[in-house]
Amino acid sequence: RGDGTEMVLELELIDINASLENVVICFPASALSRPEIASASPGDARYEDGQLVWRIPVFGPSQGSGTLHFSVCRSAASSSGVASLLPAKVEATQSGRSRCSREIMECYHQARRDILNFACDKKVTYELRIGS
Repeated sequence: RGDGTEMVLELELIDINASLENVVICFPASALSRPEIASASPGDARYEDGQLVWRIPVFGPSQGSGTLHFSVCRSAASSSGVASLLPAKVEATQSGRSRCSREIMECYHQARRDILNFACDKKVTYELRIGS
C-alpha cells in the first residue's frame, strides 16, 4: 500500500519445553484504515470490533515460530504510522506449570481439621501491552 503502514510481527518460542494456549494478539485499527491481512501462521487473523485480532489456539515446539503480516491505510480519521496500531496487546496461557515455587501438599477444614480432597490446576496467564 502506498499511503499506509505495513506490519510484520514475528513470534518465536524460545523455551522448547513450553506450550502456550489461547494466544491472542490485538492491534487497534479503525474500519476507516481498511485493515488487510496478508498472512497469519499459525492460527488465523481477522478484523473484529475495531481491532485486528490474531488467534493461535496452541503455540508450541512443533510451531517454533509464527508470523502475522498485515497493512492498514492512512485516513483522515486515524493517526499516521505505527502509532495508530498501538497499544497492541498479547495474551496467552500456559497450563500445567506455574512460576510459583510453592506446592500445595494437603488441604484441611480450618475448624475441624478434617482433610479435604482437592485438585490443583496450575496455569500461568501472560499479558503484555506494547506501546502507550
